Amino acid sequence: MLTLTILFSGLGGVFKILGGVLYGSKAVFVDAMTSIANLMALLLAVRYWRDSLKPPDEDHHFGHYKLAFGGSISTLMIYSFVAGVVTLRLAELREYTVSLEAPMMAFLGVSCYLIAIAISRRLRGVFTHYSKFTISELIEGVVVITSSLAGALLSYLIDYVGALFLTL
Repeated sequence: MLTLTILFSGLGGVFKILGGVLYGSKAVFVDAMTSIANLMALLLAVRYWRDSLKPPDEDHHFGHYKLAFGGSISTLMIYSFVAGVVTLRLAELREYTVSLEAPMMAFLGVSCYLIAIAISRRLRGVFTHYSKFTISELIEGVVVITSSLAGALLSYLIDYVGALFLTL
């Protein structure tokens, strides 16, 4: 179950990266960056969770259970880095074109996240929190699909406003 959660989270990120990089949508790019951060946070949460299950040893007489908090701290650092990358990308103020494939890739990414959330809800502990946190990816997905579609059909400025909205 855990492997499937990681697989579908990764696939969701890949689709969004394709939509943002190959098909020109800044809104999908911002969403892709948060998807990458989400996947890295999941992987680190798994690592720290596994470390927290280690039995007590000579240096840790009461066990390693506090290591589970390392996932939260890592998540904050990852999202701070992503905020910097996104800010640099959005500071680039020149006209661009959004292809119709961008919202399609965003839709595929959101679909993968729906599956990942459904699977991770069945897992306990840290993964229940992951499923609740990842619901934000679905909300972002709706904004991104709408703004990138309007950006492709009407004006790139709508896509840009969608990217700004996600950044706030």
